[in-house]
Amino acid sequence: KKEIVFSGVAIFKGSNLVGKITTEQSFYLTLLTDKYKSGSIDIEINSDSSKLKPINRRLNKTVVSLDSIGSSSNIKLINKDKVEFDLDVNLTARLLEVTSPISLGNPENIKLIEKEINKTMKKEIEELIAYCQSKESDVVGLGEIYKSSVRYSQLRDEKWYKMFKEANVNVNLDFTIKRTGLIE
Repeated sequence: KKEIVFSGVAIFKGSNLVGKITTEQSFYLTLLTDKYKSGSIDIEINSDSSKLKPINRRLNKTVVSLDSIGSSSNIKLINKDKVEFDLDVNLTARLLEVTSPISLGNPENIKLIEKEINKTMKKEIEELIAYCQSKESDVVGLGEIYKSSVRYSQLRDEKWYKMFKEANVNVNLDFTIKRTGLIE
């Protein structure tokens, strides 16, 4: 009769707990480490566009509801000496609702929403990676990619954590709205 509440995800360095990410951040972690096949999320976007001004000016934010999310990601080591990775994420979703008085029948408006969601999600992913780097927690598995890409690296954990903190991760996100509204 007691409720269980999911409050976030613990992150580890080896077997030591070093931090916690929110449930929203765990969505982005799933995008990076696995294929996303369903689910829904609400995303706050802050746009300078007059078309995406929020209805409720008191809240001063526009929220977009997405579901039927599908994703794939690819991580590639592009520089073994300066430790640099390209992280490519492809994402599609159905746009259920937006809290702005914008016409979804206009293709230009759909492109604008895609651009703003793309910008917001990319920022969230970059912040998640930076947080994990600050905690020396390689939850995405970049160390394994490095080891498999660099022959005879004989990389030990302590050396990797130092390299990981300084690693550059280029996030490339491609978000597409596959349709809008509900279909019955």
